[in-house]
Amino acid sequence: AEYATRAFFPYQIIENISPPEMKDLFTLGRLLIAGLFTFLLLRMLAVSRIASLMGGLFYMFSGAFLWFLEHEEVSNPAMMLPVFMFAVEAVVSNRRPIFFFLFALATGLLMVAGQPESALYILLLGGLYALFRIWMQYRITWHGLLTAIKVGAAFALGLGLAAPLIFIFLELVENGWNIHPAGGGMGVSDPTPLAWAIGYIMPNFFDTPTPERVVPVNGVWEYLGGHIGVLMPLLAFAGAFFRGRERSFLLFFGAVGLWIVLKNLGFEPFIWLGKLPLFDQAWSNVWAGATWNFCFAMAGAAGFGLLQRNIKLNDKSWVQQFALHPKRLLFIITFILASITVLAFLMVPDLTQGGLTRILCPDWAWESYQSKTPLPRFSLTLPNDRNFFAPSVLGGLLVILLVIIMTLLMFTVRPSKKGWGYAFIALAMMELWFHVPRGYDYQFLYLKLIPVALGLGVAWFLLWERWRTATILAVVAIVAIAGIGAASPHGFPKRSDPYQPAPYVRFLQDQAGFSRIMGTDGMLMPNNAQAFGLYDVRFANWVNVTWYHHYASLLKGLPLWKVGTSIVSSSTSDTCQIFFTGTPPLIYTSTDETFAPVVRSQLPYYSFLGVKYIVTPKAVSMDDLPMVYSDEAVNIYENPQAFPRAFVAHEVDYEPSFAAAQLVLGLDDLNSSDPVTLEEKAPAWFENSTPDQTSSAIITDYQPDRVEIEVDGKAPGLLVLTDTYYPGWEARVDGEPASIYRVNGLVRGVFIEPGKHRVVFSYFPESFQFGAKIAGLSAIVLLLLVPAFVLWRPLASFITGRGRT
Repeated sequence: AEYATRAFFPYQIIENISPPEMKDLFTLGRLLIAGLFTFLLLRMLAVSRIASLMGGLFYMFSGAFLWFLEHEEVSNPAMMLPVFMFAVEAVVSNRRPIFFFLFALATGLLMVAGQPESALYILLLGGLYALFRIWMQYRITWHGLLTAIKVGAAFALGLGLAAPLIFIFLELVENGWNIHPAGGGMGVSDPTPLAWAIGYIMPNFFDTPTPERVVPVNGVWEYLGGHIGVLMPLLAFAGAFFRGRERSFLLFFGAVGLWIVLKNLGFEPFIWLGKLPLFDQAWSNVWAGATWNFCFAMAGAAGFGLLQRNIKLNDKSWVQQFALHPKRLLFIITFILASITVLAFLMVPDLTQGGLTRILCPDWAWESYQSKTPLPRFSLTLPNDRNFFAPSVLGGLLVILLVIIMTLLMFTVRPSKKGWGYAFIALAMMELWFHVPRGYDYQFLYLKLIPVALGLGVAWFLLWERWRTATILAVVAIVAIAGIGAASPHGFPKRSDPYQPAPYVRFLQDQAGFSRIMGTDGMLMPNNAQAFGLYDVRFANWVNVTWYHHYASLLKGLPLWKVGTSIVSSSTSDTCQIFFTGTPPLIYTSTDETFAPVVRSQLPYYSFLGVKYIVTPKAVSMDDLPMVYSDEAVNIYENPQAFPRAFVAHEVDYEPSFAAAQLVLGLDDLNSSDPVTLEEKAPAWFENSTPDQTSSAIITDYQPDRVEIEVDGKAPGLLVLTDTYYPGWEARVDGEPASIYRVNGLVRGVFIEPGKHRVVFSYFPESFQFGAKIAGLSAIVLLLLVPAFVLWRPLASFITGRGRT
């Protein structure tokens, strides 16, 4: 129901059940599918092959993908965007029935692909484009109206196919807490500072050290949502001055892309979009990235197509005369490469700010740079390092300058249409490659200029159709790129199976059973434990069940803004966050604080949830708890106060709300024999009692959607299963339906009479059942439409007489 799980997205399902070694293939597959359908869409719009190829490359190597490859809840919708847009164009411009079904299927897949906010902006683009194309092709006619109805019907059926996920998601939102409430201000909150807009064309401006120098985290990527480089908008701008079929598409996609960017920057009236229903819940700065990246890729490709057809240049320009002597050019390129190489190796020693770094980054430049890059809230970026200024900022500016100069040179001469097109593709690839955020140390960022120089050479020789020379330079560039990645201490990622349990994890697997575990200070991060068959109390979820979210705020025991990566609620009385990771406060700054004392002070809240084992780093001690494991860099402590996962309570108290009921758990020396708290009255036959013998409850089967418990009750009691109470769960006692109560404002409970009983909890919510019925009905309608589409055209021809001899 969380959407970010992509549980119903076929591509994700296949990836999830495939061996870990195939992950890279699925990552590359997303790029290829996105590029292919962008290319097909441009070809359908009669854009030239070279320009269409460039558009596909523009999109698949834009920041919408390269910043979010590991965020599959984002890259999945980004992959589906061109598929969806291709289907929109096909269903509007072509009357073949297959495209009606393609559009319905693409809509359904988009809705289950991942991040719903990304899907919202993609749907906005698709809706605007459908209206634009209907107006272009039909104007206000019956054909236009019928086409609009056809698009609407296919869209509705597509939503129907996604209904199983949509309805359980809506149920979760209704019962959950998130930072995007309906009618809220998320759609207009925290616009991207104008000074950061340079990141749209030069993300290297923020290529500063990250907490762990092992991943390409860009400090402000959430505020930008992607990057496009300078060549894309340059070609779109230049092409807009020429007439042709592509011009209308260029203007449409350019206008929509610019609209979203200006909205992200907070400009009026563009930001008003964020005040509309649904859009007021979507923070477009990051989640609309795929949409505007795609728009500029389409506009750039259309612009290049216009330039390719319209520009006629002098074949006897001075550039061509110079290029007739390639040996001269090869000598100059070799000299530049040698100079850059020498300069790069000069940078390898650790230079202080009194050395070459100060020469390349004078005080006035550094102070100006710092004033333009304040740390954003909740950023992962550490304070900027002056050593990174020269290779990142100056290197990025140099590449942009070289791209502009090379573009102007290629506008000056056009020896052949074919060579000109491939030269621009090489130039685009060189620029987009350079702007990929990396985890390199600053010394190795200088080395990136070597493939840049080689890429310029490839573009130049392709311009003149010197295929052999261009191929050789391209191979050398690829080798250089691989060599830099291999040599950098933080170049290529380390390859390992992420689900090979460490020794301490194997200890927990052997000892924990159904008991829960908890890691502090970054140990065994949340959502990973389930891969090892362990039960964790922590989470990294975008939408959390309201009562568990409130409970987690009690677990943290600290003001929210001090705990790890957090997002502050708009309500001053409710300090909640979407991540409960067990990390120490102020984790991304220098501090000696740890999270372990917080856990110890709030131990009753953990104990109630059955947290038996607490994992800490070696340097963190919880001496008042017995240590049961100490090896590697890990300590494991046992909590003797931990409740069993299931137990029988014989005394019940009452509180008016789940919040009040949860506070009772903070009492000292709480144990499973104490009274539990309900918010509604128990059955009339139940009375509080104190039996002579302890009732038992043993879990005999535990599955995600089914829990079976054998109970031996010595007196009337309430069976408590310390799993979150949530609508959709049903209970049966000895095969008979039983009501589920919310116990202590958080977990599930069922009243039982004395004796032995078999209690089964099962999850099959009505929301999912209703969504599944709608999906089935939508599929049936689509199937029934097949013969209707097949028979419609000959029937229409017979009625109108158009098909008669």
